[in-house]
Amino acid sequence: MDDLLKLWAILYPNAMTIVLILTWLAAYSSPSKTVEVGINWYKEANVEAVVLLVSTILSIIGTKRIIESMR
Repeated sequence: MDDLLKLWAILYPNAMTIVLILTWLAAYSSPSKTVEVGINWYKEANVEAVVLLVSTILSIIGTKRIIESMR
């Protein structure tokens, strides 16, 4: 379980960084320099909120384990 948490703590922030960069590139390449983000177009917002919450908790726990293993 520790290895899974450590892996998640590395993958999750990197994946979020990629999403941020791609969103920025999409906005920058558009003539208006904007991106329209639709929340809950397909009634997925509740599921995504749960996924975000669980992912964030796992990421925090994994980061804590990585820091503890470096001591």
